[in-house]
Amino acid sequence: MDVRRLGHDIPLPRILLEASIHHYLSADQYDLVADGDIEHALAELSEPRRGTRGPLTPVTFREPGGPRVLTDDIRLADYLDQHGRKERRTKAPPAGLWDALADHAARDSLIALAEAARDRGHLRIALRLLAAGVEAGVPGAAVAAARLLEEEGKPDEALLWCLPLAEAGNVEAMDRVAGLMEAARPDVAVAWHRKAAEAGGSHGWLCAGMLLRRAGELLEAEDCLRRAADAGVHGGRGELAHLLQQAGRTEEALVHLRQEAEASGGYAVVETAAVMRERGDSGLTVLAWLLPRAAEEGRTDSGGVPWAEHALFRHLAMDALLRSRLRSLVDEEGQDDAVRRELTALLDSAEELAKGGLREKDADTPEALRQQGRLAEALVLYRKEADAGRRDAVAHVAALHEQLGRPSEALAWYRRAAEGGDPEVFPQIARLMTEAEGPDETFDWLKSCADRHGEKDYPDQRSAVAELLRIAGRTDEALVWLRRASRTGGPYAWRQYAELLEAAGRMEEAQYMRRYGWEPCGEISKPWSAAPPAVQRMGHVRTAGD
Repeated sequence: MDVRRLGHDIPLPRILLEASIHHYLSADQYDLVADGDIEHALAELSEPRRGTRGPLTPVTFREPGGPRVLTDDIRLADYLDQHGRKERRTKAPPAGLWDALADHAARDSLIALAEAARDRGHLRIALRLLAAGVEAGVPGAAVAAARLLEEEGKPDEALLWCLPLAEAGNVEAMDRVAGLMEAARPDVAVAWHRKAAEAGGSHGWLCAGMLLRRAGELLEAEDCLRRAADAGVHGGRGELAHLLQQAGRTEEALVHLRQEAEASGGYAVVETAAVMRERGDSGLTVLAWLLPRAAEEGRTDSGGVPWAEHALFRHLAMDALLRSRLRSLVDEEGQDDAVRRELTALLDSAEELAKGGLREKDADTPEALRQQGRLAEALVLYRKEADAGRRDAVAHVAALHEQLGRPSEALAWYRRAAEGGDPEVFPQIARLMTEAEGPDETFDWLKSCADRHGEKDYPDQRSAVAELLRIAGRTDEALVWLRRASRTGGPYAWRQYAELLEAAGRMEEAQYMRRYGWEPCGEISKPWSAAPPAVQRMGHVRTAGD
């Protein structure tokens, strides 16, 4: 169950399970394991139970028309997998399990396992797992190691992992080398971005063009950005348009901006409308172009920023004459009622935006009522929204109860918000609950709440608990909590641990923690080499300029 929840694929190598056994038993228990006991246990566990698959069953396959073939892999029953993810989510796996994984995990699971190790601050283990992936020929393992090291502030070591692959023609590695060189050697970065683009990674043209533009090499930048635009790279036409605008070639820029906006939407719609207005296009011309963009945005409903709608409202708000002409259309006889209502609402909103005021239809929202001091009315509306399932309304209900002088009701609603995953209410809970029940009971409840949400659901809650412990002067308790939270999967805990060490004046420990992470046993790691295995064996360090 632990191996699966750490990210291993479904087929579990039998040798991995056998290598893990002694990490779950005491020394005396393991001494009692006799020859044949493992085979006997596996045979018993493979038997079906109550009409369902046994806890552990051999993985088999069968070619069409052929006999069933037994493999050396074992599968954990789905119900136990689910049970383990729920019941063991707050338990740290034995420290030795990570060594077993590095030695015996299936090659295709090594990158996912490395991510799990890194989430827990086990940087040495994460790199060891990725090194095993590189040695086993796992695609993407070297680049993943480079990305990890770059993000952890080790760009030189990151370069060692991906440079050989880049030189061998791997496009992803070329992109990574280029990214690593951008700050120190932008000329070298441009060369690598171009190599990646010529090898099929057309996004490299965009990156190279942007670097060249920044360096003032406008002709070369234009060539690269045109290649990116021709290849259909997202953002390529927009960047080309910016360069052309910079050169005073507005008409050419507008052509590319419109193409970018019509193909991809986004902020390019806002920019296109602005350039059309700047060159003197009439309000109706701009409106005629914007309306299809807004309609398309409404049909796709991507959930992002509604840039076309934003541009439409902004355009109408900036043009009083256009609004007046459209109002006259609303008043025409024979106008469709639905069209009239929609156009009127659009113009009313634009009018309010032009005035910088609050739209009338928003005047009776719960937030508006609260701002007007009508707390009881706001509470009724927020309560309805909370009962209807709007999660953020729960905290508003709690806050209004507190404003109305009802601390017990406020605490109950704040707790409900916390159980729903909102870490922002923890300070309010700590304050109200400490007054009512005392600090120890308060922190016990907060820890329990954070743990119940597990390692993946709401990791911010664990961070919030640690910060409250620190504020309360319980630094040692906060450190213990963060160590446990990190080992059980809290992705922010080990970094917060380093910050807390620094705040407590333990600078050397904080520095080591940030640079090397910590071991699965809970101790800060000693210095370890971040060079790839091949470089360590040769004892030779190269750079991208060699």
